[in-house]
Amino acid sequence: MSFKKGDMVACLDARQCDNALTKGAIYTVESASTLYGVPAVMIRGEYFAPERFELLRPSARGNVAAPIASARGIGGAPTRPSTMPTDAAARKRAPVASGVLDYFPDALLAVAAVSFDGNDQHNPGAPLFWDRSKSADESDALMRHFMERGADDKDGHRHSAKVAWRALALLQKEIEAERVTLTDEHKASLPYPHGN
Repeated sequence: MSFKKGDMVACLDARQCDNALTKGAIYTVESASTLYGVPAVMIRGEYFAPERFELLRPSARGNVAAPIASARGIGGAPTRPSTMPTDAAARKRAPVASGVLDYFPDALLAVAAVSFDGNDQHNPGAPLFWDRSKSADESDALMRHFMERGADDKDGHRHSAKVAWRALALLQKEIEAERVTLTDEHKASLPYPHGN
């Protein structure tokens, strides 16, 4: 399989990667070349064998809208495939604005502030993006902050806001891992929208 810069790929094999990759996670190819005559792709500044990855294409992802690999979100964050279904009825069953944003506006503002300051902590001066190579212990960090819920952390953010950020990070990673492994038959039988 040959890849090119900007391709969105899913990691199929994260063995012997020193925690640089997560199986099932989605990455953007930074460059594709050959090293010592062997094909290689650069992901997160390191070269890997292309066999470790699967190119994400609309036909391979069921009814999930195709991403634009070079698109950038607010603050320069890279966009990535989501589980937003293209089927109208399925979209109606996932009301993001009225079912989440309208319920928890203050809590989501607190989580966004944690995200912004976390980026400054881990990537000073860089545009807002989730550097998954840093502080990836979602379950343990979530529980550490949960044990101190109701209080502010030393940086001024609520521990509960950090619990919510870690819970969202954990859920996002679970969904991304599931996207790679669920078959269309399994997805069709689930009561809530799923990407591939």
